[in-house]
Amino acid sequence: QNIPNTSNNFFSVQIEGITYVVVAMETDSSTTSQKEQAEKLAATLPPLISNNSKVVVLGTIEGYAPSDSSFYTKRFRQIPANVRTDKKIIQQLAGYQRPSNYELVRAFTNSGLSDILGVLRKADDNFVHTYPTKVFGEMPSYNAYRYDYILVVPALTANCKATTILQDETTHYLSEHYPVLLELSF
Repeated sequence: QNIPNTSNNFFSVQIEGITYVVVAMETDSSTTSQKEQAEKLAATLPPLISNNSKVVVLGTIEGYAPSDSSFYTKRFRQIPANVRTDKKIIQQLAGYQRPSNYELVRAFTNSGLSDILGVLRKADDNFVHTYPTKVFGEMPSYNAYRYDYILVVPALTANCKATTILQDETTHYLSEHYPVLLELSF
């Protein structure tokens, strides 16, 4: 099964009967351009999903997951009062509330994919971010996001045993984003 590449933002490979689509929604693209790219890719997925094909979409999608919205909403209470007047902080807070920031991930979940990290995470778990790493130095918790995802088709959901965001002394400095690991069992 081949997924046509309509942009330079992803590639696909098939390994052991599973099609992996690796995405990188560019940070320098406009939100509109990213949304269009996500929608084009997501539009190619329904035939694969409806045929019970095994598809995993993974990588950086610089948008917020609907399943994380409660964590982002709670952020305001974490921000010290003396910082809340900072213009940059106010813009970030507005971003948590802006529906367009959830559209990139929603384009994929609307095509039938599940945000498996959001599904496997228990309701009482703490939010674990994928961006930024310590490459930028220590960051306050309200300045951390989950931009990296593993999205799976329903036919694979039962095979997803665990997801982990790898945050350790090595991954703190390898990239601006932490890697996300999916454990599949067959």
